[in-house]
Amino acid sequence: MRLVRLALRWLLLDWRAGELRLLVAALALAAAAVGTVDFFSDRVQRALTVGAVDLLAADAAVESSEAPVAEWEAEARRRGLQTARTLTFPSVLVEGDATQLVQVKAVSDDYPLRGELRSAERLDDRRGSADVRPQAGTAWGEARLFAQLGLEPGAAVGLGESRLALARVLTAEPDRGGDLFQFAPRLMLRLDDVPATGLVTPASRVSHRLLVAGRAAGTGSARSSRKVPSSSTSAGHAPSSAPHSTAVRVS
Repeated sequence: MRLVRLALRWLLLDWRAGELRLLVAALALAAAAVGTVDFFSDRVQRALTVGAVDLLAADAAVESSEAPVAEWEAEARRRGLQTARTLTFPSVLVEGDATQLVQVKAVSDDYPLRGELRSAERLDDRRGSADVRPQAGTAWGEARLFAQLGLEPGAAVGLGESRLALARVLTAEPDRGGDLFQFAPRLMLRLDDVPATGLVTPASRVSHRLLVAGRAAGTGSARSSRKVPSSSTSAGHAPSSAPHSTAVRVS
């Protein structure tokens, strides 16, 4: 009992001297700093996750110079995941005597799986709507494409062996930020319309993407499936044993 009284007496003396109060204040400040840093780190992590999803337009993407193996998409769907496909390649639009280099992007009906694809009927509409998809026989172009060719929405242009109507103005594309070195304006059309152009052959310089989205656990499970090469799981690196370039990108 005497030890307890002595301890309380010394504690009271230290408190009156101010040293103990300084220690308590320091501990409170340290706890507040740790909590603030943890909160800030969580917000940054959330922002990066959202940005990565928008950059891919999906939760994960398999990018290849050849068409994705059909079994990959079938396996993803079997696991309850959403899938979509895109195909990009450079080409030239022809309108009369004028030509324009473009970056063609053909998309399936389910694109995008994450983010918003927006388009407008008028050149002065900078925002557009997100409830429309490219229709058969039509294409969408960026505003600068219309300006460079001196066209209005609805004009017909030649792409390879086909004629397409530039029906709408492309105002927002979720994964456009990943094409940092693509300076040509975007031309978007349906994936089903590509064969009619005659532009894609076995020797063509194209980029196929299989997009996957769903529950985080399901996406990770599909990525680890033996049907997707494990040696290509790091973004931007292709397996050395593959006959063509393949990369798996995960948000």
